[in-house]
Amino acid sequence: MAACSRRIDAGTTHACGIRADGSAHCWGRNNVSQLGDGSKDNNGDGTADNELSPVPVVGGATWLSVSAGTDYSCGVRTDHTLWCWGLNSSRQLGDGTTVESAVPEPEREAESAGEISDDSKGSETISSAGFFSTSSRIRSRRSTKGI
Repeated sequence: MAACSRRIDAGTTHACGIRADGSAHCWGRNNVSQLGDGSKDNNGDGTADNELSPVPVVGGATWLSVSAGTDYSCGVRTDHTLWCWGLNSSRQLGDGTTVESAVPEPEREAESAGEISDDSKGSETISSAGFFSTSSRIRSRRSTKGI
C-alpha cells in the first residue's frame, strides 16, 4: 500500500492524507463515519472500528486537500468543490442538516457562496476542519474566493 505522501492532516482521533495519485485516505477512529469509507462499522460486528491502516475515501475522486477535524473531515476536490463527511451535530458538514454522513457530501454553503475559479494552474486550495466549523479558501492567479 502506497503511503499518503502529498498531504497529511490529523484531527482529534483520526487522520487523512492524499496519495501521489490524488486519492484521499483516512485512518484512526471511525465512530461517526469520519473516515469517509462508507461506514462506521468496517468489520460488520456492530461496533465502531479503529482503522490502523489508511482506507480510501469513497467516490474515487481526485483531491487537492483534506483536513481532519473533531470527528469529521473535509476536502477540496480538483474541481475546487468542498466535500465533508462524518459527525454533523453542529452542522459542521455545511449541508444544512445535523445528520452525520458516512460518505463525502458537497457542502451546500460552499455552493451558494458563488462560483469558484476552475483555473487549476497555479492555484492554491486551503481547507480547514476545526472542532465544530469548517472553512475553505481557494486562491488562484486570476481571483480569490472565500468560502
